Amino acid sequence: MSEGVVLKLGGSDFGGWKSVTVERSIQQGTGTFRLSVTERYPDQITAWRIKPDAECRLLMDGHQAIHGFVDSVDRAFDKSSRSVEVRGRDKTADVVDCCASPTEFKGLRLDAIASRLLQPYGIGVVVAPGTVLGAAFPRWAVEPGETIWECIERAARQRALLVITNGDGDLVITGPGTSRFPTALVEGVNILSATFNVDHSQRFHTYKALAQSNDERWDKAESAAHLDAQIIDKSVRKPRTVVFSAEDIADGVTIKQRAIWERNVRRGRGMNVSVTVQGLSDPVGGLWMPNQMIPVWIPSFEVRQDLLIVSTTSTDDENGKITELQLSPRSAWELLPEKPDEDTTVTPWGDSE
Repeated sequence: MSEGVVLKLGGSDFGGWKSVTVERSIQQGTGTFRLSVTERYPDQITAWRIKPDAECRLLMDGHQAIHGFVDSVDRAFDKSSRSVEVRGRDKTADVVDCCASPTEFKGLRLDAIASRLLQPYGIGVVVAPGTVLGAAFPRWAVEPGETIWECIERAARQRALLVITNGDGDLVITGPGTSRFPTALVEGVNILSATFNVDHSQRFHTYKALAQSNDERWDKAESAAHLDAQIIDKSVRKPRTVVFSAEDIADGVTIKQRAIWERNVRRGRGMNVSVTVQGLSDPVGGLWMPNQMIPVWIPSFEVRQDLLIVSTTSTDDENGKITELQLSPRSAWELLPEKPDEDTTVTPWGDSE
């Protein structure tokens, strides 16, 4: 039975779970949990009145991991026992699931757009320290059928930013993490097991970006017709070459920067480390949090560098308490701003202007 995980709900604390899984990631808009318990004595479990839609807080080792709602409750019984399984997500689950009314905003920055879209759901918007939000959007509209999360994430991409969630149920606007987790992951010290995947199948020796300038002056006509930049990755065999269009980059981003970004992101996402550690939290650093940099030293893999925590999965069951961390180079998550669609703007009435 897990004594390290407590579900706080309606003034009551529910613990003693037989099985616990808590997942958080910078790749998904909401953290999730799954808890289950089985009792041999049927009368004990009849007092459990956990219902869907109930607001809850999930604590691991005394640290709040999720503030959200119960999604589902499954009950079962046989002649010798009864069981309950509870699933839930962060408060941001509502904006992941739900669509906004057709709305148009003018002259607002990303955080203001997010705040207005989230206001009906009582979800706060947090701008991570050091985050540069960029310019206001002259015009921004919710596209028909897209969820609130999709709308905000689409705007964030145009400002080269990420939108993630935290343990307090807020939406956080940030970039790839720069804060450092205070504990290192070291082979033979706190790493129970690890896997290392290096995949060169989507990497190339030569990256060639093609674009066309909008400069229509006569003296620039020839150069405007064709722009290109070529970047080399010496760690990949010759002559592997990829050619791609760079038409979607934003103003202020050079075609060379676009080529460098392509190389760096493919390099970063071609290296993934999975590490399993003991416990649901670290004695020094607290909960293992996604979007933090952490020193990693695994001599068996010749890895000795800081990596970004992409996701965490904490489990507590008959095999004990462990946390699996997915790690990758920070460069894999550094974004370039996207160029906004200049041809059409969707209005609240579904027209185009």
